[in-house]
Amino acid sequence: MLGFVHVDGGGRVPLTVSSAPQACFRTQWTPRAYTKYQKIVGDIMRLKPWLRGVVAAACMVVGVAAQGADYPSGPVRLIVPYGPGGSSDIAARLVAEKLSAATKQSFIVENKPGAGGTLGAGYVARQAPDGYTLVLGTTGHSINQTLMPHLPYDLTRDLTLVSPLVKGALVLVVSKDSPVKSASDLISYVTAHSGKTSFGSAGIGSSPHLAVEIMRQVRPFDSVHVPFSGSSADLTALIGGQVTFSFETLSVAMPFIKSGRVKALAVSTAERDSALPDVPTMREQGFKDFDVSFWNGIFVPKKTPANVVETLNEQIKAALALPDTKEKLAGLNLMPAWKSVADSQRFVAQDVQTYASVIQAAHIKID
Repeated sequence: MLGFVHVDGGGRVPLTVSSAPQACFRTQWTPRAYTKYQKIVGDIMRLKPWLRGVVAAACMVVGVAAQGADYPSGPVRLIVPYGPGGSSDIAARLVAEKLSAATKQSFIVENKPGAGGTLGAGYVARQAPDGYTLVLGTTGHSINQTLMPHLPYDLTRDLTLVSPLVKGALVLVVSKDSPVKSASDLISYVTAHSGKTSFGSAGIGSSPHLAVEIMRQVRPFDSVHVPFSGSSADLTALIGGQVTFSFETLSVAMPFIKSGRVKALAVSTAERDSALPDVPTMREQGFKDFDVSFWNGIFVPKKTPANVVETLNEQIKAALALPDTKEKLAGLNLMPAWKSVADSQRFVAQDVQTYASVIQAAHIKID
């Protein structure tokens, strides 16, 4: 078998030496044209086997090129490996809507939650590499590559990042009653109360947890980690004084910051966030090279044809550039994060390596 070819009405069939002529000449037939087609196929099939192989290989090359040119020619499934309603799910649905409108083909979002997002990612890694089954990957998938050493897939070996979609900042917060007024103040406070402070997170190995570990690598301090089952429980504990501080995603923390129930000390990104222009960055407060954000992006199975990946990449770029897309993402405290295909591969490889270093240095493990 030489590969697969798409057929009218959806689905794929194997491309073999014997089926290649049909694939090569597939089109919408009139009776007269179909008669001519049958004659051409018959002539090809009477060729010597080795020559039919040459024709098959040529048809396969032409077919792959054509696939990229008219991609997508049918419905595309976008697997979101989390439950509905979260910021990643909302962003995925927004981009899927724009891709559907631009390509005149349906980009269908399917939620497949489980195992910290790895269930959906593993499912897509096993699908045909044809560009018709995508998965939304996130920072969590980069982290899980090290945190979960027995995954049934490898993020960079079995999947290809087409492009990041969006990114967002984390924000360092304390309760409104805390005497701490800055990130630097926080380090002094924690140091003065060594062993008596704690920080919350959305779970072991979550982005907020690892942001604190990166913070500790720059300026070491002693504080107890208290993991919760999600950001809502963590913020509730922070407001109630059960933990001293935490990092939260800006999209989750913003309502509590606006209501005055928590104080924002710093944003995690290299530059200030437009949603909190008066809140300085970690870098501005002495944490050299501190730049942490969460992101999500579109992955396809490895070996998806390069021209299909490039076509989808350009379609994503156009969708993210639309003014109403930017406006809706800003409402979620997210920013477009498109990258070229080549830059996307470097980005995800570096992201995996960065979190691997943090996890190993902090000896983080999950049961």
